Amino acid sequence: MTEAFHDGTPKNLEVEAALVASIMMEPGALQHAISLAPTAFYSHRYRRVFLACAKTFAARGAIDPLLVRDELEESGDMHRIGGFSEFVKFTDPTGFTFKHAKHYVEILQREEARRAAFTAANELALISTQDDAPAILAAFRDRARKLEQDAPRADLRRIVMEEVAFGVLPPIPWIAEDWFGVGDSFVLAGEWGTGKSYLALDLAVSLAAGIPWLGHVAITTAVPVLYLDEENNETNARRRLSRVMRGRNIDPVDAARLQISYLTMNKIKLNSPRGKTLVRREIEASKAKVVILDSVVRFARRVKSTDNDALAEFHDDAITPLKADFGVAVFGIDHMRKPHEDDDKNDPAHRIQGGQEKSAYGDGVATFTRRRDESTGQLRASKVRWTESLPPVIATDFHTSEDELAVWITGKDAAIDAELIVRDLLNDAGAEGIRATPLFKRSEARGANYKTVTRTVERMVKRGSVSKTRVTGGVLYHLIGNQELGTC
Repeated sequence: MTEAFHDGTPKNLEVEAALVASIMMEPGALQHAISLAPTAFYSHRYRRVFLACAKTFAARGAIDPLLVRDELEESGDMHRIGGFSEFVKFTDPTGFTFKHAKHYVEILQREEARRAAFTAANELALISTQDDAPAILAAFRDRARKLEQDAPRADLRRIVMEEVAFGVLPPIPWIAEDWFGVGDSFVLAGEWGTGKSYLALDLAVSLAAGIPWLGHVAITTAVPVLYLDEENNETNARRRLSRVMRGRNIDPVDAARLQISYLTMNKIKLNSPRGKTLVRREIEASKAKVVILDSVVRFARRVKSTDNDALAEFHDDAITPLKADFGVAVFGIDHMRKPHEDDDKNDPAHRIQGGQEKSAYGDGVATFTRRRDESTGQLRASKVRWTESLPPVIATDFHTSEDELAVWITGKDAAIDAELIVRDLLNDAGAEGIRATPLFKRSEARGANYKTVTRTVERMVKRGSVSKTRVTGGVLYHLIGNQELGTC
């Protein structure tokens, strides 16, 4: 059985399949779809499976693939969805996650609303060729009233106290470990000509390839990236991106497959109807998890960088909806003013050009300082919402190949190398190991920052170079083998 889907009607068949599979494989997913109308499914096959799930649960108070199969066979719908071989595909969890059922429901509700608008527009177009102006206006008002009545009412996001009290503490959804996570607004600011765009390009390549950013910051998993560049023309952008990929020694075949959607000099304004539509379309097409804006000021239409109210409105109107609707992290490049003699602010974040609202709206804020005539610089986090402490300052070093066809940036903790200290202490302890408190205190005594040490030990445990054993009254650490230092 084949369905025709090439009519231009708004739909998301992948999400339809993912939701019905989620409901069958994870009964808890059904609670999110209770309010979903069958018409939210554009595919008749997926709609029939969804109805079979609802009937199964209503009749038995339970649901799983076998029970749904029996319902489809009993109702005669099994052959209508293409037979048992097609039904089996719904039980394959590849490509979706059960815990995202709520988001699947929201997407299908949005697509259903878009279909209703699409249908209404076609009906009005037909009416306009047959009737006079009063009839057209009356039809327009009638369709508008119906669209408003039928529009999905999205559930408010709530925190359930029972889940907080008795549930497991959810892990931080890092994208770049210790720096920014899923759904963050992140601001990276630097003076003109310091190379901050190269840092962003290295980040884009690292995210898409799943390799450490700056060869130092762990990327939790490879993710698609949408890079919107309003600073560099196409030729310059091509050269920079090519040099960064060569510098990371990525094979051309692998580089060609990197999930980076790069748009340059398209005059996109995120607070204009055209800009919003374009960016939403590109996020949907690329399935991006991170959007990089180079630079933020270029995407704000008629917004003065010194107007805090306008900046807050721009973020709420242009950035927040992207994060809420698509779950993307938005990484924006911004500018810093040069320091002056009377500047008593020690934190470089105070030098970000424009109103302080830029730093206020960012879930994460970092600054990059470097002299143009020097290869070394410093990347410093000024704000990270996820944790009470900040990641260590990163000392960067720009490198260029002799033929100038490749550029790469290396990074390392600007503070005393905590991993060397931890490894040395654990090596001296031998088979006895060291408990957590003595390990951290001895590391501090050697000059390492306490928070840096705790995070370093966590990374070493995760990497497998240190073992962590729970014992009476605490935790015991041992060094595993004689492994080389890593960057994860």
